[in-house]
Amino acid sequence: MKKNILLISCMLCCLAFNVNSQVLSESFDAVNFPPAGWTNIQVSGSANPGTWARVTSGTNPTTTPNSGAGMAMYNSFSWSSGNAADLSTPALDFSSGTFTLHFWMYRNDGSPTNTDRVEVYANTTNASAGGTLITTINRSRNLSPTETANGWYEYSLPIPGSFNGTINHLIFKAISNFGNRIFIDDISILADNAPDAPTGITLSNSTVCAGDTAILYAQGIVGEVHWYADACSGTEIGTGDSIILNPLQTATYYAINYNNGLFSSTCAQAEVTVIQASTNTIDTVICEGGTLSFHNLVLTDAGTYYDTIPNYLGCDSITTINFSFNPLPVIGISENNGILVADNLSYVSYQWYDGVNQLTGEQGTSYTPLQDGSYVLEVIDANGCTNQSLPYTFVITGIKDQNYTDRLNIYPNPTKGNLTINSKSNIDELIIIGLTGNKVAQYKTIQNKTIDVSNLLNGFYTVLITENGREVWGSFIKE
Repeated sequence: MKKNILLISCMLCCLAFNVNSQVLSESFDAVNFPPAGWTNIQVSGSANPGTWARVTSGTNPTTTPNSGAGMAMYNSFSWSSGNAADLSTPALDFSSGTFTLHFWMYRNDGSPTNTDRVEVYANTTNASAGGTLITTINRSRNLSPTETANGWYEYSLPIPGSFNGTINHLIFKAISNFGNRIFIDDISILADNAPDAPTGITLSNSTVCAGDTAILYAQGIVGEVHWYADACSGTEIGTGDSIILNPLQTATYYAINYNNGLFSSTCAQAEVTVIQASTNTIDTVICEGGTLSFHNLVLTDAGTYYDTIPNYLGCDSITTINFSFNPLPVIGISENNGILVADNLSYVSYQWYDGVNQLTGEQGTSYTPLQDGSYVLEVIDANGCTNQSLPYTFVITGIKDQNYTDRLNIYPNPTKGNLTINSKSNIDELIIIGLTGNKVAQYKTIQNKTIDVSNLLNGFYTVLITENGREVWGSFIKE
C-alpha cells in the first residue's frame, strides 16, 4: 500500500505541473532483477558476482524489506574491501522542472567502524565514473549521517540543477569494507511540487499576558502545517492546523505547508504580543501600633510583602511593599514650682488634658494648673506620630510628694479590690477624690487600715488622709 501511495503522489505531481519528465518509482518487488531499464555492473574487486542482488529478507544484519516483497542488497559482509558495484536507473528526463530523489536504506550498529557505504551519483551515462557525487550514506549508523537506532531511514536529495537534459541516470554505487550487508529499498524521483505557504495565521487573542496561552491557527492549509519559532524552517515547535503556545515574550511565529514530500518555499508569519507582568515597589512607614490595609492585605507587622493585582490590560502587576514603623514619641511631665513642664521640647505640637478633657488653648510645652487633678500631655512628632504621657497628679496644698515613702504607703497599686494604707500613725479620716475633683468616698474609721474600692470605676484617684491633725496626700489606680 505504501508504494502505491508513492506512485500516485508522483502521478499527481506530474499532472499538476504538466512535467514530461520520466518520474521513477522502484520498490524491487518484481522477481526480475535488475528491473527493466536498470543496469547492475561490478566496477572494482574480484568478488563473484560482486554486483547488487534482489532479496526478500536479509541477514548480517537481519532485516526485511522496508515495504513490499523485495529489496536491493550488496554483500559487503562476504566481499572484502575494494569491491564495488553500480546499480543505475534507466535514462531520466530532467529537462523541465526540478526533481528530488527519495530512497530508504537500512542502518545498523554491526561492525560500527567499517565504512561499507552507498555513494549516490548523477551522470549522463549509467556509470558512477565521471558522475557528480550527490551524497554518501554509510551502512553503519555510527558513521555519517549518524542515527540513534537500527532501522530503515529515508533520505531525500535534490537532483543537481546542471542535469537538465533528457538523458540522465542516478547511480547507487555500493562499496564494501568487509562489514555488514547493505540494503536499500523504495527508490522514487519526484518532480518538485512544493505547496504555497499558508495564506495567513490568526491568533486567538490580540495580546496575551506572559505565561498565558495563545493559540495560532493557519489559514489556507495544503497538506500538513509545520510551525517554527525563530525563522522559516528554523526551530520546529509542532505540526497541525493550529498550535498552543505559552509565550514568555513577544515573538514571531512561522507556518509552512508540507505536501507531496516537499515544504513550501515561503511561510506565513504572525507576531504574538506578550504583555509582561509589571512591577512596583512601595515603601510605607506608619506610626507604631498602626495597621496598613493594601488591596487584599492587612499588615500589622513590619516586613516585606508582595501582592499581585491585574493591571489595566488584565495582566499581573506585582507590588512589593516594604512596610515599617516609626516609633511613638515618648513624653513625660515634671513639676517646677507649681508649673507642669514637658520633659522634651523638640516635638511638633503639644496638647494638655485635664484627665480625659482637652484643655482649650493649652498647647505649649508647660501648663499651670488652677486646681488639683490628674493631667496628661499629648504630643505629635515630626513623623506625625501621636502619644500621651502617663497621668500626672497635681496637688496645690499639702505634701506634694508623689512617692510618700516616708509617711504613707498605699498598696497594691494598681488595685482591683482592697487597698491597704500603711501609715505610721492612726488614720483619723480618709477621703478619695476622683479626676474631676469630686469626693467619691469618705471613711472615718478604718479597720486594719484596709478599705474596699472594688465598687469604684476604673481610673486614677487621689487619697487625702488626716492623721494626728496633719493632712497627707497619696494616689492609686483602680483597675
